[in-house]
Amino acid sequence: MIYYAIALFVLLIDQYSKWIIRNKLSLNESHPMIRDVLQITSIRNRGAAYGILEGQHWLFIAITFIIICGILWYIRKVLREKRKILAIASSFILGGAIGNLTDRIFFGKVVDFIQFNFHFTIFGHLFYPLQIFNIADSAIFLGVVLIFTNASFEWIKESKVKKAY
Repeated sequence: MIYYAIALFVLLIDQYSKWIIRNKLSLNESHPMIRDVLQITSIRNRGAAYGILEGQHWLFIAITFIIICGILWYIRKVLREKRKILAIASSFILGGAIGNLTDRIFFGKVVDFIQFNFHFTIFGHLFYPLQIFNIADSAIFLGVVLIFTNASFEWIKESKVKKAY
C-alpha cells in the first residue's frame, strides 16, 4: 500500500503546485527564484516533451491510460518478486503520469513551470538542454533514473557472478 501512497503523494504535490501556478501567475509570466539559474515560468503544453505532437489530446490520454495500467500491473509483479526499488520507481512514474493525465483530461493541456536557465556550446552551437517542466515530469524522470540505476547494479552483480564461474 505504501507504493500507492507514494504515487498519491506525487499526484497531490503536482496538482497543488499546478493549481498555484494557474491561479497566481498569468500565462508566460516568469519569476526568478535563484538568480538567473532557476525561475518559475507559467506555460501550457498541449503536446509531449518539447511540444511534439501538439494537439493530439486524445492520443495522449489513451497512451497515458495504457501506460498507467501497465505500471499498476508492473508494481504488483515486482512486489511479488520483492524488488522494492523497482516498485518505488514505478510509484514515482505512476504519480507523475496520473498528474499529467489529470491536466490533459480537465484542462486539455499540461501546466509546466520549472525552468532552469543554463546553456552550453558544442561545436559553436548554443544548446539549452532543459525544457520547462513540472513536478509530474520530475517524478517520472526520478522513477526512470531509479530503474536504470537498479538495472546497472543488477548488471554489475550478474557480471561478477559470471566471472566467478
